[in-house]
Amino acid sequence: MSDDLKQAANLQQKYGFDVAYDPKEDMFMLHQNKNGDMLLVNQDIDISEWNDSHLDDMTDTFSEKSKIEYKDVDLYKAIRDDQALLSASYSGDNIITVYNYQMDEDDREDCIQMLVEKYEIDEEKAKAGIELLLHGKDNAASFLSYIEHEGQHLHNHKNSGARQYDLPPEYMAKIDMMDEISANMSQAGLALDMYKATGNVKYFDDLAIDTKDLQKALQENPDMENKEAFVAKYVNDKWLETHNNDKTLYSQQAYNIASPQYWDYPVWAMAENSNTIKQYHERVDAMFENIMGLGDVRKYVTPDFELNSALKQQLAEESLIDAEILKKIMVQDAQNAEQYSENMTAFFNKIREIDIDGVRTPEEAAMLDEYIKQSVQKYDMAHTSPESQTEKPNFAVTAAIKKGRER
Repeated sequence: MSDDLKQAANLQQKYGFDVAYDPKEDMFMLHQNKNGDMLLVNQDIDISEWNDSHLDDMTDTFSEKSKIEYKDVDLYKAIRDDQALLSASYSGDNIITVYNYQMDEDDREDCIQMLVEKYEIDEEKAKAGIELLLHGKDNAASFLSYIEHEGQHLHNHKNSGARQYDLPPEYMAKIDMMDEISANMSQAGLALDMYKATGNVKYFDDLAIDTKDLQKALQENPDMENKEAFVAKYVNDKWLETHNNDKTLYSQQAYNIASPQYWDYPVWAMAENSNTIKQYHERVDAMFENIMGLGDVRKYVTPDFELNSALKQQLAEESLIDAEILKKIMVQDAQNAEQYSENMTAFFNKIREIDIDGVRTPEEAAMLDEYIKQSVQKYDMAHTSPESQTEKPNFAVTAAIKKGRER
């Protein structure tokens, strides 16, 4: 933006933000008092462009059949370099990776001591962990359990919007946790099938929760009716009790998955609206309507759980839109993301029209000022009427974007 344009377009001091259009780059620069400068393109504002781009990405990712790849890993180096020690993983593409750990026997003692120090466990647990990583694949049931877990993540990404970033970040964090519960239920479904076939409950040991009480209940009640419901509810409740807490690995993972510091959200997805919860529930329903071995378990999950307060605060403090007036321009009398997008598109089109020649005159700045005032009036009228009191958008669920991030 030229010096003349900067000088003429000083609305930031008045409203806490300003937007300028660069005709050469066909991009917008959002200036905010707290967040600094942020580049925005049409896709960040226009919901139809975002949807088209998302569909293209999904087609590119899932156009071919999903596959399993095997990767050899040096266990000593993996522990030394703080790599995640997983039997299998899914990283958001169309591939499940299975890890084949190998270790030079001369490194065994060093590996044991590194595990003891890094994870604050005793030597016996460290030795058991090493044996599991080295030879766990020899246990067919456990190996299949881990594949089921990661396969459910892939399914949820492909079919349930688990990585579709058009809901506010708080909801994306909750979706990540429900995704993990869904993956653990997939393992539990396999374990229940194995229990029915063998009478052995040990197959529940592979879940990422303590299943001792679950195993005990099945053993003490072999004629239990609807074991599937019992197992599904146990997994849901125990997972949330265990992992939806401050400083747990899965709480940190939910932040990493949901934070716009790491993922591209469109502007119109940053605020809750009347359609947000409906869309959220549709995605969660898709995760649980047919869990292999358990069936339709939607009635046994609790999608409306509260995120732990630390995670909610962490997401809320990192607001993509920190200027209250800009939020009002987006919301005005809108009731859903499509209408948010329409408001933002109209506002940014007005800026494009004004800045297309690279100069913003005082008269044009005054026109933009009047546009902002009228938008705020619409917002105030829509949100002071009695009908609006139950439909106010919740801006506390907005989340972060890296300062000055370019897309």
